[in-house]
Amino acid sequence: MSESQVINSLMRWLYLHGLEPIRNNTGAFKKTYRSKKTGLETTHFVRVGRKGSGDILVCGRTGRWIEIEAKDGSGVQRPEQIDRQRHVEALGGVYILARSIDDLENRKDVILGASGQNGISSSKPAG
Repeated sequence: MSESQVINSLMRWLYLHGLEPIRNNTGAFKKTYRSKKTGLETTHFVRVGRKGSGDILVCGRTGRWIEIEAKDGSGVQRPEQIDRQRHVEALGGVYILARSIDDLENRKDVILGASGQNGISSSKPAG
C-alpha cells in the first residue's frame, strides 16, 4: 500500500469512530508574482505546515492531542519527524507511527478513551 493509501485508510478509520481528523500537508514552494504597482517580478519562498509534524492531526476522545505519521511498508521517520515525536510526547500528546489501521486499533484505548467504540461509556455521569 502506498503512503497516500495508508493516509486515506487511517482517515476513514478515524471518521468511522466519530473523530474529525485534519489532513496535515507540509512542504514548501516558490511563489513568483509581478507587482501591479511597480511591474517588478518578485519570488517568495512559502512554507506550509510545521516541518516534521504528522500527516494527520486529531483531538482524541479524552481531549489529548494526537499526531499520526503514516508510512508505507518501507518508510522511515526523518530526523525532524523524530524530533517532533519527542516534542509531542514531552507535552503529553500522543504520536503514532502508522503503517495500517492495525496500528490505530492497537492504540484504540488512547485514541477513543477507555470506553472504546465511539467514546460511549457505559458508566453514568457523577452527580
